[in-house]
Amino acid sequence: MALEFRKEALKKLSSPDDLDRLMPVTDSRGWIAMIASGVLLAAALVWGFFGNIQTVVQGEGIFTKVGYINNIPALTSGVIKDIAVKGGDSFTKGQILARIEQPELRHTYENALLESQSVHLHQKEQVAFLQKTITSLAERVTRMNRLFQDGRIDKGIVTGVEQELMVAKKQLYDLEEKALAVSRKTDVARSNYQQQCNIIAPFSGIVTEREFNNGDFIRTGEGAFEVEESGKVVTMKNEQVAGDSSTSLVFVMYVTAEMVKKVQPGMLVYVASSTVKPEEYGNMVGQVIFISQYPKTYHSIVTDFNEDLAKRFTAQGSPYRVKVKIQPDKSTFSGFRWTSGKGPRTIITSGILGNGLIAIDNQRPIDLVIPLFKKNFLGQTL
Repeated sequence: MALEFRKEALKKLSSPDDLDRLMPVTDSRGWIAMIASGVLLAAALVWGFFGNIQTVVQGEGIFTKVGYINNIPALTSGVIKDIAVKGGDSFTKGQILARIEQPELRHTYENALLESQSVHLHQKEQVAFLQKTITSLAERVTRMNRLFQDGRIDKGIVTGVEQELMVAKKQLYDLEEKALAVSRKTDVARSNYQQQCNIIAPFSGIVTEREFNNGDFIRTGEGAFEVEESGKVVTMKNEQVAGDSSTSLVFVMYVTAEMVKKVQPGMLVYVASSTVKPEEYGNMVGQVIFISQYPKTYHSIVTDFNEDLAKRFTAQGSPYRVKVKIQPDKSTFSGFRWTSGKGPRTIITSGILGNGLIAIDNQRPIDLVIPLFKKNFLGQTL
């Protein structure tokens, strides 16, 4: 029986009818899977070379409406004291906003003031005496001239009295010049002291941010206050906001000391408002316009906002303040640029909280893979 089966099998194998039949390697589903894998591999390669991965720095913050923002700087270095305003306070032109301790300038001014008071005190007595002397000598010159005309005295006597009168007038003139010089010296010392030791408002407005506290050291040229000049208002989306629409919204975010080192002015920032769903409308787009030189303390944030926000923003230590200018877009309802679509039909106002992502670097995916490949497979040190 086994022998017959073998003959039948050999007969089928040697049949010429099957010699030209293709041997099936895989079915249609296998081909579909292979093509899909090839497409995915090609897409991955394209993305690896032409794609983009952003490295971001995260921070919480709050939106604030601003207008024509100006910075009032310190004209000299020293310890700041007697701060008269805080965030949100209004001020008038010429008002002293704070003082900077300058012992040398103060000493110079006080010495000049004492000298001026002393000179003026003695000047009154001397001026009175000289004026009486001049009056007396003038009368005497008149009498002497009459006697000379009558031929009763010589011309030399008249000349002598006239010289005495001229000397007295010269003394009075010198005395008055000395008093004026002392007054000018005092005025200069006072002006230097007031201008360099006092931070004076050059116009009327509102303080949007106070950069220093009493007892802090401030350097020449550093901004002591950020202020909004009053009287400049425009209308935007049924809301009146100070300044022009292109600078009317700023996101003030707080970044840890470790991460702020990587942040530079001009970097793109993606801001998610707490009142908008980012998965539906995307994020607002802005740029870094300011980075504080020193970390902000709990008390300084309380001064600018309130205790709740101060606790929230200082949860990981004293952060640095980063200001982000939200880019305008007149085609959207809010008036600002969004990453997707036209954004929500919502007005973003001051006081709304949010989260910001600062794009500090852009890399191709392949640039991240190659170093890992060298380290793990070739044993090279990165």
